[in-house]
Amino acid sequence: MVTGPKKTHLQSPHNHLSPWQRLSRSLSLSLSHSFTHSLSLLSQVSHLISFSFFYFFSFD
Repeated sequence: MVTGPKKTHLQSPHNHLSPWQRLSRSLSLSLSHSFTHSLSLLSQVSHLISFSFFYFFSFD
């Protein structure tokens, strides 16, 4: 049978998703990654700000 290998090749997990689905999935992945990165950055900045406030007010 010659059609056997071709069918299994078409049903591979990589070809299961359409290009649009693959693009949207990668986009959402990068979005969530950047969101968590900005969130951690924001927490670091807030920690720095609170520390500087405490530092300045303790000298008064």
